[in-house]
Amino acid sequence: MPVTQVLGAAAPAVPPPPIVPGAPAPVVTPHLGAAPLPPNMHWALVLLLGSVTCGLFSLYRAFRQAAWVRKLLPRSNAIVMYALYVVLLFFSIATGGRSIARRTGLQAETLVALLRIGAAVCFWLGAFDIRSSMLGYYNQVEPIGLRLSPILTFFFTNLYLQHHMSRIFRGKTTGVLTPQG
Repeated sequence: MPVTQVLGAAAPAVPPPPIVPGAPAPVVTPHLGAAPLPPNMHWALVLLLGSVTCGLFSLYRAFRQAAWVRKLLPRSNAIVMYALYVVLLFFSIATGGRSIARRTGLQAETLVALLRIGAAVCFWLGAFDIRSSMLGYYNQVEPIGLRLSPILTFFFTNLYLQHHMSRIFRGKTTGVLTPQG
């Protein structure tokens, strides 16, 4: 029995275009769905789990968001900024700044305050790196008209970014992107 009777008549295969040496590679136009899916979790659940775990889950989510952004734009430094945040915060808490203060001549309280300010700056630099990476990607590569408020990014940081990541996730999986409010 011929294969065409079993499978039915198939459309003839179109051969690929011939490769011309020295010719530029074909351009693939990006569309919604070309990037990896963003982390999807409702921001309220992130807030709840972060509260229950004394902020550890929120820190995990921050690193998860930064890792996703690194897939979008490999030049993103959000992971590095979050790592510096953790290191500075650890030194400010664990050592209390005493050993470093003895070597530098600073008061321990002053050093702890400086380490915590440095940690906060690193955290916000990471969040704003994620924000600028998302804006760049979703307004140039996959133009969806993404708008992210710098004020909301500053005050609500990863919760605000997670809201928009979940919105993009739903848009990619359902094909319907809810409008920004």
